[in-house]
Order: sequence, then structure tokens, then C-alpha cells
Amino acid sequence: MDFLKNFTAAVLPHAVLGAAMSAKSRLRGRMILPAYVRQIRHDFPELHFEQARLIDSGLENIVVVLDDKWIFRFPRSEWRRLAFAHELQLLMLLRERTGIALPDYRYVTPGARFGGYPMLKGEPLDIETFQSISEDGRCKVIEQFVNFLNALHSLGPVLLQDGKPHRGASKQDFATIYFDQQRRLFDYRLDRSLVERIDRFFAAYAAPETHPERLVHGDIDDHHLLLDRQSERLGVIDFGDAAVGDPAMDFAFLFTLPEWAAPHAFSRYAFLAGDPELPKRALRHSVRFAVSRLWNCLRHEGHPRVLADTADVLKTQLALLGA
Repeated sequence: MDFLKNFTAAVLPHAVLGAAMSAKSRLRGRMILPAYVRQIRHDFPELHFEQARLIDSGLENIVVVLDDKWIFRFPRSEWRRLAFAHELQLLMLLRERTGIALPDYRYVTPGARFGGYPMLKGEPLDIETFQSISEDGRCKVIEQFVNFLNALHSLGPVLLQDGKPHRGASKQDFATIYFDQQRRLFDYRLDRSLVERIDRFFAAYAAPETHPERLVHGDIDDHHLLLDRQSERLGVIDFGDAAVGDPAMDFAFLFTLPEWAAPHAFSRYAFLAGDPELPKRALRHSVRFAVSRLWNCLRHEGHPRVLADTADVLKTQLALLGA
């Protein structure tokens, strides 16, 4: 774990990591929300609620929040509906194997057209939330996290007997997105030396490599990890990207936490002995995530501190890789 020795924790504020809804999208939300509300009332007349709001920023699902108590997800396509059915099966198996909080879909339509679950308690597990709890609490959170991954990554043979859903984007795809789309903005807005370091990173990141394949969450960040401060219980949401892939992806989030968090988790990972290169791959995935976050920061004006913090995190992670 020598490559972790000089890691410095930095802040990645939660508020900027999701795409901000524009005035146009909010107007669209007010127009289409009643149709989703009518669907919910029609299919589940026993569910009583007074208020509803729409989250229309996701690429794969439309979300309706009822009374800040219920989350209803509507897949945007037939492919996402099939993925939702897969997600429901996965959650059922995980609840038998882990003690963390997971979405419990109480309402699901036939054919998994849409479904709803009680909103999980907790707040996003960003660096500020993590640092605000006790030292014992921080260790407990990391241990809950890795125990969850141990359970998830062991599910492949159980869940995938009838097929293997693979992630749609490869490392080469992400490198292509960077060079064809993101780099244009970086070249205009960032210091030349940083752009050159990112260029070198993606040239190496795209190279083929062999690694074990496991069933992974695929989208773990502080949006999707929730901490209930009172119980110090961790919750995980949004399994829509779960598929067969590189298990190191699910550890990338740890590099936004203090330097001891990643080694603490790796030392407790049940499959590390058979995959000793996983920590380094996780760091590389973390750099790729940081680049995407930096791109989002540059696209949304008005957040200079967040931009600086995100760039600092990226520089630190690139330095760990020697890039």
C-alpha cells in the first residue's frame, strides 16, 4: 500500500456533484409531474400522500418523491426496465446477506414498469459528514462498507446463472469520451500542465488489462452512500448500474476520504488475496471519476471553490499514480 502513503484528504462537496436542474427542466418537471402522480395513484390507490416533487436529472430513471417519505423510480427505457427487474432481484438477495440499509421496494407494478420504496434515513457520506462522527464511528462505517462489498461481490454465481449483464461503457469508452468531449473544455479552462497529466492518464487507462470479474454496484459515490448519524448505520442506494465488471470500481470512492480509509477497507476485503492489484486499479478508477466531476464543475459556473477543491483532489490522485 506504499502508493497510499502520502494521500491527503480533500473536500468534494456533495451539492455540485449532481447535474443542476435548469429553469427549463424545472418548468418541464412541473408539466410532466401530474402524469406520474396519476400513475402512482392509479396503480397503488392504498398509498396516501399529499405532496410530490420530480427529479428529472437522471439519465436512466425519472424519480418522484412523495411527502419526502417515498421514492418512486420510473425507468426511462425498455432496457432500463429490464435492468430495474434485475435490480429488484439483487436487492432481495443482498438483504439476506448484509445488515446495511437498502431500498426496500414495497410497491412494484407488474413487469417492473416502476416501483417505490420508503426513503432511507441518512445524509450523503461526503468528507465533512465522515469527519464529523467519532473515530470509532468512522471505522464502523468503513467496515460496514467493505462487508457490504464482500456480500455484493460474492453474488455473481447466485444471481447470474441465466446471463451476465455487463457494464455498457469500457475503459476505452471513457478515454474516448475524454479526448473527444471533455478535453476541449479542459484545454480552454485548465492549466496546460494539468491537461497533459490527464492526457497521459487516459492514454494509460485505456490499455487492456485482465482482472477478476464480479457483480459490482458500479456507481458508488457520496450521492449513493447515506449515513444515519444517530445509529451510525450505512445505507446504499441506486443499484441501477449493477452488472458484471471490475470490483475495483466499487472501492474508488474511498480515495475521497482520509488516507487510512482505503487501506482499512482493502485489509478486510474477502477477495483481495486473489486480486492483489485491486487497490491500484481502484485508484485509477478514482482518478477517472475525479476527471468527470471536474468536467461537471467546469460546465456549471458559479462554484470557484468547488472547482479548486476538485482540481486539488485530482492532482493528488494523479501524483499517487505518478502521472
